[in-house]
Amino acid sequence: MSPSPSRQEEIASLRQRLAELEQQEREAQQAATREEIHDESIETKPTLPLPLADYTRYSRQLLLPQIGLPGQIALRNAKVLIVGLGGLGSPATLYLAGAGVGTLGLIDGDTVEESNLHRQIAHSEDRVGQYKVDSAAAAVAGLNSGVKVRVWREHLNTGNVLRVLEKEEEWDLVLDCTDHPSVRYLLSDAAVLTGKTVVSASALRWDGQLTVLNDPVGEGPCYRCVWPNVPEKGSVVGCGEGGILGPVVGVMGVLQAIEAIKVLVSRAPKKEVEEKTESTKREYRMTLLSSYPTLQFRSVRLLGKRKTCPVCGENKTITRETIETGSDEYIQACGGLPSEEGLELLDPVTERIDVLTFKDKVYDSESFVKRRVVVVDTRPKVEYGICKLPTTNQYEEEKAEMVNVPMEELDFKGRPSWLPVPEDQWAPKTDVYFVCKQGNDSQIAVKKFKEASKDWDFDGEVRDIIGGIRAWGREVDDKFPIY
Repeated sequence: MSPSPSRQEEIASLRQRLAELEQQEREAQQAATREEIHDESIETKPTLPLPLADYTRYSRQLLLPQIGLPGQIALRNAKVLIVGLGGLGSPATLYLAGAGVGTLGLIDGDTVEESNLHRQIAHSEDRVGQYKVDSAAAAVAGLNSGVKVRVWREHLNTGNVLRVLEKEEEWDLVLDCTDHPSVRYLLSDAAVLTGKTVVSASALRWDGQLTVLNDPVGEGPCYRCVWPNVPEKGSVVGCGEGGILGPVVGVMGVLQAIEAIKVLVSRAPKKEVEEKTESTKREYRMTLLSSYPTLQFRSVRLLGKRKTCPVCGENKTITRETIETGSDEYIQACGGLPSEEGLELLDPVTERIDVLTFKDKVYDSESFVKRRVVVVDTRPKVEYGICKLPTTNQYEEEKAEMVNVPMEELDFKGRPSWLPVPEDQWAPKTDVYFVCKQGNDSQIAVKKFKEASKDWDFDGEVRDIIGGIRAWGREVDDKFPIY
């Protein structure tokens, strides 16, 4: 028997009501699901240890077992101070920025010059004249905008080194990218006193060297442990005098970045299995690069800390006070801390001559015609081949004789065979002028010549040309090559 019409209407109404309730249930479940997903996204976002974009950006180095996520986090949280933004500091800065080091401190008082560009790759032609730290900061910003950069437009010295190393920022690591031995000693001393590890490198001509100092802090050797004898004043050749191949100093700067990354990620939390596989014995080593004629790397084992080291040894004589008062030997050693002034070994009135006076006296003065003038150029032969002072004046009149005798070939044990003047024409008809690139070696040559010539019956004038051939190019002849 079929239900009555009234019963059918009731059943249909109940079914409709059931469908409505089921729809409401489904909507409630969907809403609950969406809320759950939304809540999970809120909870997940702050728990990511790195910004989401970093996982893609640094994916290639995240894959390295020695780095991984803990190492990348350590790099992001790290603060690294780079001292010197030249040939070493340029590539080191760019590679550390590329690797994602969170904060970079840059200190250098120099400005970008055109002669820097063949090797200092953080700089460019449009930034010539800018402070190197500003130029490097611009390069970092263009490479990785997520890196924080602090700059100091000044040279590191006894008055600021402790402030920069520990009071301005809590640095995790310091890179020594300087080109002056005195600053190397100063920076290493201050790093020991402030508890910082230093990655140090240097390069000259075709060669370079690299070492990590004071690592672990308080255990590894410092710069004085490795080089206990401070070089004598004027004895150190820089790349401005000895030359440097751009890729050589670039390689050493890249190696500094590698060592810096290794130090920083080594301080990240490690898994138990990784800790067990690491060697407990630490060797201190120096890496040496020789790129000519055959490219080769060597690794030399260092002895470690020296008990007699005056900064980290048993009887310390170098303290914060000695640095702050500027009383330590690096103030006088190696030519002193960087400055624009050259050596002053001679009396500027009686033993030296400036380029303008030299020009007027030798090339333009008629009263000087009867005197014989010999200019001894003490630069290496390769530099002499680049450019040399003229022997004639504007009227093509012979005014001077030029002879190239590199410093290492100057012999003062007897009458100099390199002096192209017969002995019977020496005094009082001959004057000798020594010239070099910028007026340092020439002073040393004058001192030796005057001392030795006491036994030669030579009483002509002997002087050095102040500022060397670079001064000639700046002040006398604007078409003269300056290198």
